[in-house]
Amino acid sequence: MSSVLITGANRGIGLELTRQFLKAGDQVFACCRSPEQATELSAIADKNLTLLKLDVTSETDLKTIQKQLLNTPLDIVINSAGVVGPGQELSEMTYADWQRVMQTNVAGPAMLTQALLDNLRAGQDRKLMYLSSGLASIATNTSGGQLVYRASKTAVNSLVKSLSIELADEQFTVAALDPGWVKTDMGGPNATTSAEDSARGLISRIRELTPSESGCFVNYRGESREW
Repeated sequence: MSSVLITGANRGIGLELTRQFLKAGDQVFACCRSPEQATELSAIADKNLTLLKLDVTSETDLKTIQKQLLNTPLDIVINSAGVVGPGQELSEMTYADWQRVMQTNVAGPAMLTQALLDNLRAGQDRKLMYLSSGLASIATNTSGGQLVYRASKTAVNSLVKSLSIELADEQFTVAALDPGWVKTDMGGPNATTSAEDSARGLISRIRELTPSESGCFVNYRGESREW
């Protein structure tokens, strides 16, 4: 049994990851901004589920999480929380759009990593996972668009690569995971992959990744993505 912390666990991929890890018998710390409003998450009846309030952009919430999880070993931390945000096109974007998206998608996961590093050191697997996107790839960007979101996920990939180097001596496994184009509120109804299939693939990748592969960028099917 692994001890798993998941952010953005109230909807979409985060919610489905929570369900599938619990079904496998793992202990899950499910984090979201407003647990009292997370009806689907709260409806899950499982003794291995702990709900935690966490807005990844809130320093207060991060300090509270640290206290709540003091001396609690974690095997896997999955940074699933994220936003697309408005103002994605050149003619529409504002400073406020950039601040919100970069703070949520990049600074939030980075600061959560800082807050929970000792918990991971106390765990067995030492796995730090970050949900990225195919839109993060610079090499395969042939269409432009989604300027703010693309930049934020490319920054996540950079964070992953740097952390994989800094934590290599401690046998951490750090990875950027592309969940595919998923039918969620963020992905929209035209997406090609179900949340169930994406989560199933992501969990398989997470379980099989080793420290020797730290710093990789792979999709939910296990295929390497171009940076």
